[in-house]
Amino acid sequence: MNEELRRYLIQHYSHLLSKEENQALSQVCLTKEQKEKWSKPRNKEGLINLKIQDFYGFDNPKVDELVALGQEKLIAQLTNQLLAKHSDKVFLNYCPKCNELARTPKAKQCRFCNHSWR
Repeated sequence: MNEELRRYLIQHYSHLLSKEENQALSQVCLTKEQKEKWSKPRNKEGLINLKIQDFYGFDNPKVDELVALGQEKLIAQLTNQLLAKHSDKVFLNYCPKCNELARTPKAKQCRFCNHSWR
């Protein structure tokens, strides 16, 4: 599976993933400094920090297990899972003329060859 297809699936179909999978996906995109700052139990920010911790799923064993895979392996695993488990809900919008993947599932014009199928 190419990078473009992975990006398309994550961008448009991540709502089909579990909460823990989405948290892990968000967490692997954080910088090292952000992780260090927000993963501490309490600091100056107090409650705001707790909301951030809950959003990213810090200290959740399931999320930690997924994050341990690393960004590339995690994205590969999640996109393969999306195609396997939710193939009936995932629409891969290919241009009928050049067969390239459109930017979004609802796009009606190809970004590569400018063909319109409206």
